[in-house]
Parts: sequence; C-alpha cells; structure tokens
Amino acid sequence: MRPRVEPERGLLFFSQPAGRDQLTLDVELLTLAHLDESAVAELLDKTEAHAVDVAFSRACHHATGGNPFLLAELVVALHEQQVPFTAAGAKQVAEITPPQVARATRARLARLDLPAAALARATAVLDQLGLNILDARITPVGNGFSLDSYHVLEDDGSAITDRERLMEIEQALWGSLQRPEEAPLAVSRRATRQMRVFKTPTQIAISVDERNRRSVLELTAADRPGLLCDVGKVLWEERVDLHAAKISTLGERAEDVFYLTDREMRPLNEAAAERLRVHLSEALDRRLA
Repeated sequence: MRPRVEPERGLLFFSQPAGRDQLTLDVELLTLAHLDESAVAELLDKTEAHAVDVAFSRACHHATGGNPFLLAELVVALHEQQVPFTAAGAKQVAEITPPQVARATRARLARLDLPAAALARATAVLDQLGLNILDARITPVGNGFSLDSYHVLEDDGSAITDRERLMEIEQALWGSLQRPEEAPLAVSRRATRQMRVFKTPTQIAISVDERNRRSVLELTAADRPGLLCDVGKVLWEERVDLHAAKISTLGERAEDVFYLTDREMRPLNEAAAERLRVHLSEALDRRLA
C-alpha cells in the first residue's frame, strides 16, 4: 500500500507489516546470546596487551548492548581511530558509529520490520523533510499489519498544499517502505532557536497494564527533530516490541505514550523496564547536550 496524503488535514497514512513471523518456513533460527559486562570486559582484555579499564568496557557494553557482532565491529573502528582503551577513551565510544555497524543495523531493521524500527524510519524521513509531527497513532489492524497515521505541518506551521511537496513526501515514505535498508536512522536537522530556549526536562515513567498484559511507557520531553526516531531506535536496541503509540505535541513539549511488551508478548520485568528507562533517558539527553 502506498502512503496516502490528505493535505487538507495534514495527515499521512500508510500500512505495513507489524509482525515478525509472517511466513511459516521449515527453518532453524540461531540467535547469538548477548554478552554481559563481564564477558565484554573479558573479550576486550584479549584484544589488548593489558587489562582494559572498567569504564571503557562498560561503555562498549552500553554502546553495543552486548551484541557480539556489533562489539567486534566497534573494536575494529576504535583501533582504526586510535581510541585508547582507557577511562578517557570511554567518552569517545558513544560517538563512534562504524560504517559496517550502521549498514548491519539498517539491514537487520529491514529484515525484522518491527513496528519500533518502522517508527524510527518513518519519523526520520518526515523530520529530514522539515516536517513537524504534531500527532501520531500506531494501531495494529490484524493480519500482521498496522495503520500508522501522522498529523504533520510544515516547519513554519503551515498546511501542506503544494502538489509537488505532497509528491515529495509520498515518494520519500514509499522509498523507506520499499528499501528500508537505505532509510535514514538519524536526523541531522537541528532544533530551532525557539526549541532550544524552552527547557522541558525529560520525564519517563514505565508501568504495567495488567488487564492488557503490556507495559505502558509515558514520555514527556522537549520536542525536537529526531525525538521519535531516537525512541524507535532505543526500543529496537532493547529488544522491545511496540504494539501501539499515541504521540502528541503541545507547543514545544512532547507527550507520548507507547504500549510495549517483550519478545515473548509479556509486560517488561522490572530489570528490563529500568534498563529501557536509563537507555532512553541517556539517548534523549545526549541529543540535547
């Protein structure tokens, strides 16, 4: 289904697969176990002639989530850029994104086609086009699809009426659906001066909806380009499934609600919820720094 634009309402609609396992095949899926901090430290020690600083190994674990493949690619990039495996070098770990890691991440997102990944891709496209996302709804509609609607305006607050502009938006969204491995996963557009003036502290609350057997993530933060893209990436990196979302922008303040489960369709346990809260807070605050 092609993205559909309703210019008089500033709405964009498109549907896409929401599930991971749309085909039943006679295959065996092998998943690499994620490494804990001590295992990451042990592997890093083996690559160096001396013991690696604890702060550095902890930064590498945080940057890769303990994924063995991403860790290996990160080590290669660190050596290429001559980053010391010390406490001082730990500060540079988060700034390094090896091209191989970026390509592998995009490819994996494309294969999984998770709603969280789709949120990251779609909102990155809209943000890069200079659009303001005022409201959004991500709703599963069955048969492995979700209906995603975004209420958007131009950066100056005007409605989108120009036919060529509408076509540009449609083509960009359609391209992100057809070639997700090429879709951007970062937003380079900077926040406006007005956005930077208003300092809305980031607030994150995660609770359990026992009735619907899911977790509810409530986020209040300063609105800025790339906010939803960053949220989608963090959800994917934490291996959290996004089932629905309600996104609202009130002036320079974003108030968003996300309905989540783990990969086993269960509410997040306390450890996973706290890990998600910390990761999301760090990711959002890092972009504001």
